[in-house]
Amino acid sequence: MSERTEATPKRQYRRVAAWIYTVVNPVIESLQREVMLLDSENLTWRASSSRCEYIKLIQEYVDVKQWPNYSDYQLEHRAFLENFAEHDGNLKSLNGEAKGIYDWMLLSWKEYPVIIDECLTAYESARPSMGPQFPSFTNSRPELPKVAAENIINNIQSLPSHYVFAPFWNFASRQLLQYRNHSNFQSLHSLRAMLGQISSALKARLEDHRLFLSREFDVPAAPVPGITFGE
Repeated sequence: MSERTEATPKRQYRRVAAWIYTVVNPVIESLQREVMLLDSENLTWRASSSRCEYIKLIQEYVDVKQWPNYSDYQLEHRAFLENFAEHDGNLKSLNGEAKGIYDWMLLSWKEYPVIIDECLTAYESARPSMGPQFPSFTNSRPELPKVAAENIINNIQSLPSHYVFAPFWNFASRQLLQYRNHSNFQSLHSLRAMLGQISSALKARLEDHRLFLSREFDVPAAPVPGITFGE
């Protein structure tokens, strides 16, 4: 009489390591940066793309070469699908709201070009006494409303000196940023705050899940040189 032995389920250490190192960790790190940006109210929104530059869809935080691992992770952890979709849906709404405000400022807000002209006049009047590092922007008048609108949306307090429009913006930013209190910005502020809450909660949940995977499969939370995983 032969003995029957039950096969022990294979412990998929390498697969779990792939999830942690190529999906979970990059997303956690990106969400940390995302929360910091949202807390500072800097959306990093760009008019050229109508998108936030450094606040992205969850899948975009994963290296494109690792998207198969991302798909595998989603298939095995469907509970996160709703969380990822909530984040991405809110981000799309935020991008759309920012684009709407940008278009409103440039195309519909009648006072806006007057405000920019007043700031430019004040800058040009003060410029001679500020030194040679403060160039004239009279010939750049058509670009100033676009630059200022993007910076207002992104709550840019000051620009580093290597930015072309830094002298003008740093001179006028205090006055121009006050217009973020306009009623038309309220939906943008609400969506930003909501995304910040979603991102923070998702980051915490992924950290908890990483800890569970590490304990369950004895896989370090970050790669350690010399440690390999058995078959």
